Amino acid sequence: FEHFVRDFHQRCMERYHAKRQTDSWDVYCHVIPMHTYTHIDGKQVVNTIIKQEQLKRLVSSNWKDCSVPKSIQKALTGIPHANRRVKKIAWSQYYNQETMDMVLEMYGEDFDIFGYEKTIPNRSVLTCYIYAYITCDF
Repeated sequence: FEHFVRDFHQRCMERYHAKRQTDSWDVYCHVIPMHTYTHIDGKQVVNTIIKQEQLKRLVSSNWKDCSVPKSIQKALTGIPHANRRVKKIAWSQYYNQETMDMVLEMYGEDFDIFGYEKTIPNRSVLTCYIYAYITCDF
């Protein structure tokens, strides 16, 4: 995991920021921070944002009290969960201070915009040292 994050940070994110573009020929789409798809100049430009962790609850409640258009509901309801696997180690145990810092440098703005915690449960030894993250103006 540490090698993956370091390589991802160095090879992929540096290319993304150096080219300052989101063209998939140059930068793999999963590298790009999510806010570049949903916000312009800090303002949300999409009607609805559905977090992956909310999807199962929305589908099981039959989209109750949800303003998502019916066509989107239908498309998202049929998504299979094909990557199920038994986890031997809790995700939080993969992180050390270096990997946490790199992830927050790459995606800190997403953490802020979408309301995610910058701490890791049961890992109080890891501290959020990143106060500024890499930003790009597109």
